[in-house]
Amino acid sequence: MSLNTNEQFLLGALVVSPSHNKIIVDNHEVNLQPQVMAVLCYLADNHHRVVSAEELIDKLWAGRVVSSQSVQRTISAIRKALKELLGDKPYVASYSKRGYQLLLTPGGLSLASAPNSEPVDPETSQVDEPVISSIRESSDSESSVSENKDSKKRMMSVVGLSLLLVVVIVAVIAAAGLSYKFNYSKLDLIAPGKVAPKTEFTSMRPYASYPVDEFYLEPHPDNIHTAYFSRLNSQKKSPYTLIIQNDNSERWVVTSGEHEWDNLNWSPDGKRLTAVSRDMSDGTFHDVIHLFTLDLDTRQLISDEILMDWRGRRVIGITWRDNDTLELTDFWDETKKRHRYRYPLSTRILNEIDQTKGGHAPHLVRVLGDKTALANFDNGNITVEIYQDDKSSGIPSAQTLLTRWQTDYHWVDISWIPDGSGVLVNGGAVRLSNLYLDGQRKPLSFNIMDTVHRPRYSPDGQRLYLTKELTNDDIWLAKLGGEREQMTDSKHMEWCARFSHSGDKIVYVSKASGTTQLWLKQGGQHTKLSNFAVDNAVECFSWSADDESIVYHYQGKIYRYSLKDRSEIVLLDDAEGLFPSAYYSETNELFYGKFIGHYDLGTFWRQDLDTQVAQALPLEAAAFSATYNRDTYFQKIGEAGLWLLKDGEQNAVQIDNLIPADRHMLAKDDNGVYYGGACSGQDLGIYYLDLRTGKRREIIALEKERDEIRCVYSFDPRQGVLFGVSPDFDTDVVILE
Repeated sequence: MSLNTNEQFLLGALVVSPSHNKIIVDNHEVNLQPQVMAVLCYLADNHHRVVSAEELIDKLWAGRVVSSQSVQRTISAIRKALKELLGDKPYVASYSKRGYQLLLTPGGLSLASAPNSEPVDPETSQVDEPVISSIRESSDSESSVSENKDSKKRMMSVVGLSLLLVVVIVAVIAAAGLSYKFNYSKLDLIAPGKVAPKTEFTSMRPYASYPVDEFYLEPHPDNIHTAYFSRLNSQKKSPYTLIIQNDNSERWVVTSGEHEWDNLNWSPDGKRLTAVSRDMSDGTFHDVIHLFTLDLDTRQLISDEILMDWRGRRVIGITWRDNDTLELTDFWDETKKRHRYRYPLSTRILNEIDQTKGGHAPHLVRVLGDKTALANFDNGNITVEIYQDDKSSGIPSAQTLLTRWQTDYHWVDISWIPDGSGVLVNGGAVRLSNLYLDGQRKPLSFNIMDTVHRPRYSPDGQRLYLTKELTNDDIWLAKLGGEREQMTDSKHMEWCARFSHSGDKIVYVSKASGTTQLWLKQGGQHTKLSNFAVDNAVECFSWSADDESIVYHYQGKIYRYSLKDRSEIVLLDDAEGLFPSAYYSETNELFYGKFIGHYDLGTFWRQDLDTQVAQALPLEAAAFSATYNRDTYFQKIGEAGLWLLKDGEQNAVQIDNLIPADRHMLAKDDNGVYYGGACSGQDLGIYYLDLRTGKRREIIALEKERDEIRCVYSFDPRQGVLFGVSPDFDTDVVILE
């Protein structure tokens, strides 16, 4: 749409008044500098695309000599103002080397909907709903739909202080993509006579009364049967078993095997079941997609078909579009990219759906009837969107956007509420919320302190199945001479330990105080450093170069915690999707990675915190980087070897070609580097590479299963390697009612 930015307009729930340099919501307003307002209006007028800093300077600073820092400061002012009125969410996305995009949707504003005026009757207001261009979804489709570039702006209404609006978005997706039509009209939620799905649960009971681990339950559409996985002992080589169970606790073993299973999903008619067998013994994903055809009445397995056998690709999620068609998302080890596919069982042809936009990367898709829920990575966080098929448009695969939630989660699981009124979103640990079709959200109420996975409503909506995880992760030290020393006490969950550069201090994450906090171990003493209000929110911390501070990411900001005076300050306020790797206090410089989707594909940056100037490091296709004495060592996606970018230089050089792609550099001395495994593969040992001679030798032998290792955390050449184990790991399926 083309806004008249001399008049008031709507920006989400905001009223923007350019002539008064104000933005308003309810009875609250914020004044903006004229240049800040000009940039906000320009981004709103071009909200459907990424706008470069150069374009903003050319259009809005014409005739003046300014740098990109001026644009950055203006964008920061916009974010601060929007945050003050709307809360702490991402409103302006930054794309590396490309520019900025406004994430709020603008709309026209009638005089009747201006502040302190009478509202317009929403039943009498009319809005045109143009369809954005359709795209090819299958490999054999050659047609494209012409772009709908022009649309009328009609009257939009604000009802009371809640600013009830109907917004028309007209944008054009050039090139291939799904066809979307945005519509916030009346929605069919709960059918008459049906009981609404529960959101408050007061009791909990185990689902299966057997001394085994159970996990990842998927309810059958008949509301009687379920499918889930079980294992006798999660720490030893006992087989994984696929179980069907009914409400009388009668069990039926479908199959078993040595490898773990995932991605259970029933077809809509309940006759078929998908499951993925996963083998990671060689350090890479090997996923096999199975299709089981079952007769529940006779408890017979009719067939077990292998649909796909993928190496180097991890299946993230599977859903049924109908009884003949699967949709799935995956992750490629080599490219670190994510994909979404449609797979008709009648043709057995895998068709990629190109529906990503900007920095978005598909994570999960769930289908229920004519509605589709998508979870995409968006600048490091997850955005959940719900669409409805639009059969009236006459365009194949046209869909109407019902709602969008830009979460602060870095990983989610989603599943449909059985009546189709929305989706259940699991943001990790115990962060469960229902996202409804009208955009409302409601947290689920239950009394569980343990980490939970795969929440699933029963088909009648009155029960909730959860995989409850009870684990006491310990931190151990493997010394250079081969001895093992337990660093934590098995009573709590501790993980992600990091040596200081001097090796005499360790910082780790612990739930010893009941919530996730940072702790320090020094001289045999354990001291709690942080007092985070939000549980399970701290992530990706590192030591400063002088060992006097900890730098960490928490709730969208990067902080520095001083060990000397036990105080913290914000280093970077707008840090969504950024993860600190090094900090130099003498120059006040921060090194960090910026990731598109979880820890998939990233860019690496150095920022002067005094001037706020950020410089992208020329690390081509980097999958991992470490900074030592301001020099950056990195590895490339899917490639063996190690590269070095010296401080101040623009060209990196390869200094080794033998370090495996699934091993990471852990430390460095004057003559070489230490490297080892992280969490995958059997060999997690530590090796030393002499960069002068090219020779390498094993320093510490570690095997994942033999030593019961979950992950390798940190290495110090004088102390040894820190790693995590789980002496008491238990998963159970429970029912909440």
